Amino acid sequence: MPFKVAEQHDRYEAIDLTIQQIITRLLKTWALEDTPAILAYVYNTLPVKYSKPGELLDFTYETGHLIVEHAMQTAEKFITLDEMIAELEETES
Repeated sequence: MPFKVAEQHDRYEAIDLTIQQIITRLLKTWALEDTPAILAYVYNTLPVKYSKPGELLDFTYETGHLIVEHAMQTAEKFITLDEMIAELEETES
């Protein structure tokens, strides 16, 4: 049943921009996927892999994994602290 309201509200003003972006990304990623594909993805995430049936999921596994994954994708190279110090000393001399 349609209804009218006294004031029109833009639904995008009611939702924080960050939340809008998350929802948009999720819809673009999963809207056309079938249930088995979504479940296969979920069951292969680290929080699910490292949990036991009936336990609460520990999302710190996923956070740590995502940080490392992001670092690997964006870093040009990985060096140790000793290598970094050596490079700095070379540029200073």
